[in-house]
Amino acid sequence: MPEGNSTTSVSIESIREIMPLNSTEALVDFEVFLEKNNNKKAFEKFLASFVLLKKPLREITMLLIEKVFSLYLQTQVNYSGAGGKHPLKSLCSTQVLIKSIVDHSLFDTTEDPATLACAEFRYQMQHVCDRVRTSERRQSATTNRNPTSRKKLRVPLKVEFLNVHDDDEEVDKDAP
Repeated sequence: MPEGNSTTSVSIESIREIMPLNSTEALVDFEVFLEKNNNKKAFEKFLASFVLLKKPLREITMLLIEKVFSLYLQTQVNYSGAGGKHPLKSLCSTQVLIKSIVDHSLFDTTEDPATLACAEFRYQMQHVCDRVRTSERRQSATTNRNPTSRKKLRVPLKVEFLNVHDDDEEVDKDAP
């Protein structure tokens, strides 16, 4: 974990080196790190470094989640801690992340932006299984380049028309 002392804060680059977090242990260590000195500001600057212009809420939320949490860690955590997962609700990193989502998102309603950002964050963290499936599909597509492996080839069926006649009928051989 990057170290900061009382006179200097850590750089954005030192945070960039440890992101995305890939285990609950790394998340706990990162929380301890954020509580020290002025490291929350460095984390805010790290998150802001990915956003040039304000974007829709969903887009910003997904972007920042991807930068902070690995797909594996996303499957191990959720907002409330339900199902025996590691809870994110009371973590400093979650509060900073939601604040960054509010700061960098476009809102087109009169509802409270913090409430909307928190709801979107919870929604995206709940639906991590969709991102995991998408990632698995991409990996299998790149490792399996054989075009016949996924798609069935359709071979045109050649059908020959046979003149079938009853034995009782006379066949005019001169007829076309």
